[in-house]
Amino acid sequence: MTDPARSASKRPKKTSPTAHHQRALNLALVGVDAAAVRSRPTDMAHCLAEVARCLMRLHDLRSADAFLARAIAWAGLIPSDAGQAARADLICLQADLACQAADRHDQQLDAAAEAGDDELPAAPEPRADRERARELALEAAMLAGRGADAMWEVKLLLRASDVLERCGEHDDAAAIQNRAMALMGLMQAEPSTVPSIPPSRDAMRVAGPSALM
Repeated sequence: MTDPARSASKRPKKTSPTAHHQRALNLALVGVDAAAVRSRPTDMAHCLAEVARCLMRLHDLRSADAFLARAIAWAGLIPSDAGQAARADLICLQADLACQAADRHDQQLDAAAEAGDDELPAAPEPRADRERARELALEAAMLAGRGADAMWEVKLLLRASDVLERCGEHDDAAAIQNRAMALMGLMQAEPSTVPSIPPSRDAMRVAGPSALM
């Protein structure tokens, strides 16, 4: 007869989300080292951005921002519209990160107030973070028009609009959302007039999963 306790011990243990994200981060850092051997802008931008995404999942927003800045710099070296598309995607991700930083600081302030702690947590002011998020989202929206694919542009505009809405910039968010809706209407009404060429492989590789959101 099988011992239930012994059988249970043989079952694979569930990995915590933090441990999973840490392993993903370690792999992403190895990818950066490998990409650095050849220093191709597309590979460097993609690998650095992946490290940033892993750090965001681990809630290390300051380090994630630093890696995103490096990824954006490398994306700027990618030739033609592919580089502009990659930069737009990463700048939009950086806007989302700045918005998350503002939200986190608000949470820290609320927790400190509830605990009666007179010493506020050391972190940038949420207003400065939200202003930075606004500027980055607007920059991403401006660059979105340089992409070769209309649906990709719509998705990026909606991401930028979402960041602006979360920052309380309702007018800017509505304006960009209307731009996305107008583009979608154009795609439905006159599909032949909308570029059907998909983004280059370089641009989509750097953009990663966020471009599909």
